[in-house]
Amino acid sequence: MKYVPEINGLRALAVLAVFLFHLEIASVSGGFVGVDAFFVISGYLITSIIGADLARGRFSFREFYARRMLRILPALYVVSLGIALLFSLMFPPAISGRLLLSMVAGLLSYSNIWFYFTVDYFGVNLTEPTLHYWSLAVEEQFYLVMPLLFWLGWRQGGRRFALGLFVAMFAVSLLASGYIVGDHQSQAFYLPWLRAWELLAGSLLSFVPRERLPLAQRRVLAEAGMLALLGTICLYDEKILFPGFSALLPVLATAAMILGADSSSVAGWVLKTPPAQWLGKISYSLYLVHWPVTCLVSLVFALSTKSKIGIFLISLALAWASWRFVESRFRVASGEMGLRNVFVRSGVFTALCAVVFTTANLGGVWLWERHPRAIAHATVNVDTSYFKHDTCFLTSHSDALRFYRRDLCLQPSGQRENVLVIGDSHAANIVEALRRQHPAVNVLQATAVGCRPLLGNRGAKRCTDLVDFIYRDWYPRNASRIDKVVLAGRWESGDIGDIDRSITALKAFGASIIVYGPVPEYMVPVPLILAYQEIVRIPLSMKLQRPDRQPLDVLLQQRVGGGVTYFSPYRNLCGGSTCIVEDGGVPVYLDRDHLTPRGADIAVRGIPIAALPGQIANNAFE
Repeated sequence: MKYVPEINGLRALAVLAVFLFHLEIASVSGGFVGVDAFFVISGYLITSIIGADLARGRFSFREFYARRMLRILPALYVVSLGIALLFSLMFPPAISGRLLLSMVAGLLSYSNIWFYFTVDYFGVNLTEPTLHYWSLAVEEQFYLVMPLLFWLGWRQGGRRFALGLFVAMFAVSLLASGYIVGDHQSQAFYLPWLRAWELLAGSLLSFVPRERLPLAQRRVLAEAGMLALLGTICLYDEKILFPGFSALLPVLATAAMILGADSSSVAGWVLKTPPAQWLGKISYSLYLVHWPVTCLVSLVFALSTKSKIGIFLISLALAWASWRFVESRFRVASGEMGLRNVFVRSGVFTALCAVVFTTANLGGVWLWERHPRAIAHATVNVDTSYFKHDTCFLTSHSDALRFYRRDLCLQPSGQRENVLVIGDSHAANIVEALRRQHPAVNVLQATAVGCRPLLGNRGAKRCTDLVDFIYRDWYPRNASRIDKVVLAGRWESGDIGDIDRSITALKAFGASIIVYGPVPEYMVPVPLILAYQEIVRIPLSMKLQRPDRQPLDVLLQQRVGGGVTYFSPYRNLCGGSTCIVEDGGVPVYLDRDHLTPRGADIAVRGIPIAALPGQIANNAFE
């Protein structure tokens, strides 16, 4: 194909968006749409190449897959080996065993399926350095099917028949994704048939004679596409219901920019600048290395401005080295290496990598076994069923209100005080502790992953539907039977206005309200912090604590409206200059911010859910 510098620059914009999103740069809250841009670009380029070969009558499946292997696998092998060697040493056996399985999934191109069953992409996943391989798996699965369908469609009825086939597949995949994302967001995010429409959008572009479009139209498309894509990068966030129909805007924006190439637009000028061209050139390697580097640095240091700059520079250097010494050399190897050799060597190297992964894992286990107390700290054997997953606590696997068991979770008692707890995983985290400490109280639970108890919530349908059901339906009908309402969540400073509106709505029915504040959070899973402390004999927990949680606790205490009790778990968990991370040798945290049963007992100690009027604990404020 003719080299199009704007497309190369578009790669740079896409990878930069994803990278800055993973660095938690606030102004790039929608940087995850960079992956969607990559899908469109990839679909366009690959379909254009196959279409040109079919038109000339020289398309070869063997050659196509050989070139894909030489393009994808060498850098993937090198980065995966680095991950295996470094993280097998850093992680205790309980985590490194899972890492071994995820790396094998990456090499065999089913990472998306693996992570669908194990990981929430929008969670904190510093112990999953291969998480970003999911998108590579989606592409490779698409390329297993698309060339065959393209070839069959071409043979059946030529270019026009193939175009109709792609249009039909695009429509079915898009409509299915838009329908499913509300109830099953994880499926829409990870599964290839629900992401295929984004790659097919690029495929459809290859049928458009871009050069024949009037120059003025192409210029408008380029400028509008750039504005729209930058808008989604800056304005989308993790609360949006994504992908589904919300992914249409970044997909169409990317398509518009591709159609608008070679139009002397301002957007094109930006994408053709030397920095953009250099970043585009190393974009694949940068995508591969940026996330493991982010995980590695974040597990050792707090994610500060300095560490973010360090991650950025280290990733650029490693990406350039990967492009220069790995990608570039293998990209031209298809002419020197017979097609059969490509397949044979790829199989051999895949097997060798699996052996190295296993050896590194066993070596890491051997080293960790020299520190049995560290392993004990890192391995938190806690039954987390007290969250009431998929009954009273909706998750990505029970991603709709119909899974919520009202008969189990919302049954007021006629003989006891009734307290309703509404919120996200931080709310679900404390329900059983409230029941243990207040056995005379009937605690009702309405919780969902990522669902702060606020009217006007955006995000997964499980969240918006549950909150609307409680505020607009269930609570108005049962307010007279509920003695107190506890609002709990992983609060953010921007929630204060929504908290006030939600409190006002509940007060209209005479609710007595307790706002449960934030708990201390850490940059690294606390069990790992305890394990590392055991090995290096240096206190690390306070160095790795998130600095914004205590100021937020103070701000909420000051701003929560009158007539509402504010309860601070921060005061229970932190005293003086230190915070509790274990109690009598028992861990207090499950991960970075969720508590074990012992931790939850400490956090809610003194919460006045059954207190008489005027009896307020020292860490509760009216």
